[in-house]
Amino acid sequence: MSIFHEEDRAAARVSLDRSLANPTDLATWEFRKVRKDGSTLWVRETVRLVEDDCGALVMLLACEDITERKRTEEALRESESRFRIMADTAPTLIWMAGLDKLCTYFNQVWLDYTGRTMEQELGNGWTDGVHQEDIDRCRKTYVEAFERREPFQMEYRLRKADGQYGWVFDKGVPRHFPSGEFAGYIGTCIDVTERKWAEAALQASDAFTRAVLNSLSAHVCVLDKEGGIVTTNDAWKEFARKHADGTFIFGEVGDNYFDYCRRTIAGTLIGQAILKGIEDVLMGSELSCVSEYACHSPEEERWFLMRVTPLKDAKGVVISHTDISRRVRMGLELEQQAVLLGEKQKELESLAGKLIEAQEAERKRIARELHDDFNQRLAALSVELESMERTPIALPELIMRQLAAIRIQAGTLCDDLHDLAYRLHPSLLEHVGLEIAARDHVAEFAKRTGLSVRFTGREVPKTLSPEVATNLFRVLQESLQNVSKHAQATDVTVRLSGSSKGVGLSVRDNGQGFDLEDKIAGAKGLGLVSMQERTRGLGGFLRIHSLPRSGTKICAWIPQLQEDA
Repeated sequence: MSIFHEEDRAAARVSLDRSLANPTDLATWEFRKVRKDGSTLWVRETVRLVEDDCGALVMLLACEDITERKRTEEALRESESRFRIMADTAPTLIWMAGLDKLCTYFNQVWLDYTGRTMEQELGNGWTDGVHQEDIDRCRKTYVEAFERREPFQMEYRLRKADGQYGWVFDKGVPRHFPSGEFAGYIGTCIDVTERKWAEAALQASDAFTRAVLNSLSAHVCVLDKEGGIVTTNDAWKEFARKHADGTFIFGEVGDNYFDYCRRTIAGTLIGQAILKGIEDVLMGSELSCVSEYACHSPEEERWFLMRVTPLKDAKGVVISHTDISRRVRMGLELEQQAVLLGEKQKELESLAGKLIEAQEAERKRIARELHDDFNQRLAALSVELESMERTPIALPELIMRQLAAIRIQAGTLCDDLHDLAYRLHPSLLEHVGLEIAARDHVAEFAKRTGLSVRFTGREVPKTLSPEVATNLFRVLQESLQNVSKHAQATDVTVRLSGSSKGVGLSVRDNGQGFDLEDKIAGAKGLGLVSMQERTRGLGGFLRIHSLPRSGTKICAWIPQLQEDA
């Protein structure tokens, strides 16, 4: 036994005794032996005991020098030991899998990360910690790469020791034996949870920015330093889609906005100004650029407000096109209304002048009537009374006749003064209401002119505001006055009707009528203007229907004021 290495002699003795005890069994062992020069070699011996022809036991021994193999195995064990030490101290999660796709190793960092044992993770046990939403994708990626013997990488959520899930980036590569044969896979994982959170925050920020952009009605795009369109909002995309014929200056992501400008509007002065404004902001020579421009198509006229502002902390600009067509149209309409207002102002000034002239004429007429008529008649009465005073005592019959004549003259004078006061202000309106006052005026008009006038009243409110009653009465007076002066009529109909909403008046005659267009186109009389202003001022209207030789009908309607209801 001395030839065996002293560390192996006991084991060699046990193996030899076992072989002698079972002579028919084939025994194999590996031990170190010592040469005569003191060097050691590893041998593999296969031993079997057999009987010779004489029945004696003979040992058949086959010996193989395995020193190189043992050195290789020792070196491999040292390498694996170093690998495990490095793997367990590396700041990454490491795993290994064999030819059957099952995992055969996880480093200590992996086990510490997941809080599980090696036995729990081996094989497919590691998949228990993968998030349910990621497991199918992970298996598919792993199996497909394994079948093709290709590297792979994937990201998934792995449950940590505290029960929370962390995101890991897993990269696997094929490994091979020294002979070049495929031996399985080895992979490393790093925790990318913070990166995923940052990406989620960035995505949320991008989503918020996109939501803000898409909520804007303006057409917005972002240009890079070369003028390329980096992003656009939905309003821009929709407008570009509708006007893909190039009528308007719009492009898609990836297009060069400057090229669009040069092809469409650069030949115009406004186009050159817009292009220069964008370039100035992009170069930093201007802080912003604002420009309004017209962009009409055969179908419609449109106006836009373009605003260019620089991107903060980046080389580029933000361009927004806001459709201001409605505002421009309103401006144009306001200009037209301003012109109409000027015309109305002139018309009002003319009306004011006419009113002043009418007031002066009315004052002159009243003064003339008072001087030429009433004053003369009063003077005549005074002369009569003075004559009676100077005349000697006359017969009673004569005095009675003179007094009767004076009484008649005084009564007529009193009636004429009443008519004058009535024309100035119909006090009857205040005491009996519109319907009775209108009926009385129509009767007086018929008596004075001798015309056939019919009056009908229907559901006229008993109480009306003084403004409504007075203005309708004035319209009636003016309408009958026009019939008397101009119509040459023989028959007149006056209707006064009321409802819960307002009161209406119509005056119709069978006179000669007139051409309404010519009347409107020409200078309106003060009477018609006065009637229109009276009804319009109270929220009502005045309609005139007339044709030559077909008579005239004037309709007025005024709503009841709130206090009347």
